[in-house]
Amino acid sequence: MPTGFGFAAPLILCGLILLPFLYWLLRATPPAPRRQAFPALRLLRGLARDEQSPVRMPPWLLLLRLLAAALVIIGFAGPEIVPPKLLPGSGPVLLAIDNDWAAAPDWPRYLNAAREIIASAPGRGIILLPTAADAAGAPPRGTGLLSHQAALARLNVLKPQPWPSDRMADAAAVRAVRGAIGAVNGVYLADGLTEGTGFRRFLAALAPIRVTGAGADAARLVLPPRLDAQGRLIARLEVAAQGRPVHAAILAEAADGRVLARSGILVKPSGTMGEAPVDLPLALGNRVARLVLAGTAAPGGIALLDGSVRRIVLGLAAGGQGDAEQKFLGALYYVRRALPGDRIETGSPGDLIRQGANAIVLADAPLDAASASALRRWIEQGGVLIRFAGPLTASHADDLSPDP
Repeated sequence: MPTGFGFAAPLILCGLILLPFLYWLLRATPPAPRRQAFPALRLLRGLARDEQSPVRMPPWLLLLRLLAAALVIIGFAGPEIVPPKLLPGSGPVLLAIDNDWAAAPDWPRYLNAAREIIASAPGRGIILLPTAADAAGAPPRGTGLLSHQAALARLNVLKPQPWPSDRMADAAAVRAVRGAIGAVNGVYLADGLTEGTGFRRFLAALAPIRVTGAGADAARLVLPPRLDAQGRLIARLEVAAQGRPVHAAILAEAADGRVLARSGILVKPSGTMGEAPVDLPLALGNRVARLVLAGTAAPGGIALLDGSVRRIVLGLAAGGQGDAEQKFLGALYYVRRALPGDRIETGSPGDLIRQGANAIVLADAPLDAASASALRRWIEQGGVLIRFAGPLTASHADDLSPDP
């Protein structure tokens, strides 16, 4: 409904009836002055008079004074802008609230908007319908008719959930409300996601509905990253469709919470998806445990990484003085062709550890005390050591072998 205009004290406007009398009073000609002979006035005869008083008030001055009087009367009447009714009509109010992951960052705004809606419906029953399943997995369903106090109490304990809304269950809950209560006026606090459009149309087909968004920003979701052709980690961000560009920062964090890198993502106004590489060396890139959307604390702002985006580095070392890569005869010839990996390095055990190897294969390579100690510490931190025995290994026994 359009914004209205009213007065705090409209009865004072009756004073406008006095304007015609004021008009007559201002136009009244003052009585002629009585003439009294005063001999000394003869001395003033013949003097030029610079200032003259008109017989009647000028029209522009008359209108100006009438306008001033009218404005004074209107001012005392207390003019004010009357906001439109938030909930037109009468009868019960169905208040549907998106309490999914997208609503979590701006949840206080949703609560404030819902309280305003409840306060604007005096004497009308309230039915609350959270659109996401609860923590126990129960599908969403509407409450019965609640008073204002009961509706506010239910609203205060309502929490956002870290999963999307169940639109099919939402539609079933609205049908159940209509079957039990009948005609209702609906208000839908939407999170701005595209998937809510169908549910919005469904509500509009059943009852008069007002759609409003309580969140300050459109919903943002950090998607699982991917690896590009160069093996770089690519962070991905999805946003709800909107008419302006979206700038966001993605933090690459280690398991202990340290920030290893920061990448900026730009989503164009016509798009909903943005990507940016996470520039880190291989050893640091394999330590990334999660990607976090900077400046927000919500389920949609965190993506946990698994082994599918880890870049495996294999280290190969062989003993002896011969060519370990010799065709068919070298100690590493068949090993290199049997092992997959994004990167395969060769060198001494110490060099391979410094290069960030995830697994090291020793082909009949004996270990001195320093190399054995370095490998032992590396294994305790999660490294995998694979050994192939041979004459050299047998002649230099150590404790990094399952069988002496």
